[in-house]
Amino acid sequence: MNKSTKQKPNYPMLISIYGILSSLAICLSYLESLIPQIPFFPPGAKLGLSNVIILLSLTFLGIKGSLFIFLAKSLFALLTRGVFAFLIGFSGGVGAFAVSVILLYVGRLYKRGYISLAGVSIISAAVFNVFQLIAAVIVTGTNFLSAYLPFMLFASVVSGLITGIILNLSAPTVKKSAAKLILR
Repeated sequence: MNKSTKQKPNYPMLISIYGILSSLAICLSYLESLIPQIPFFPPGAKLGLSNVIILLSLTFLGIKGSLFIFLAKSLFALLTRGVFAFLIGFSGGVGAFAVSVILLYVGRLYKRGYISLAGVSIISAAVFNVFQLIAAVIVTGTNFLSAYLPFMLFASVVSGLITGIILNLSAPTVKKSAAKLILR
């Protein structure tokens, strides 16, 4: 394809989509904090519904756009939940984001059909919890929290599967619609 026939991004639409998805991730993060504790989940464990937006954006916006959304959501956590919650959540988010990028882009496991979005979601949820617990051990200075890991890994499989199912159901439609909006 030569340069004259290549479609150019519709930058105003792209910026609008970044803003809308950032807002949606922030709203889901906040709404999730209002949900009572899920039975049989470890205390503090959540479904990670806002991560659906980040993983979904990775499939059609790419790394830069998704990183913007992740950073906006993290900044919101810093402003509303404090430094401790930010450090713990941001540490987990960085690990999960990096693993998701590796699975989706570097290893191309998703594009080759070796792993589904549900698989990516489960793995990134597990990595999130591992990095989160590492950060908590470092910040608190106690190894006691590492005993929490098996329970958090169980929760990450359940929550990753739920968000992964949502991703598998919504990704094809969203990706197709976004391509029409972003490219002119």
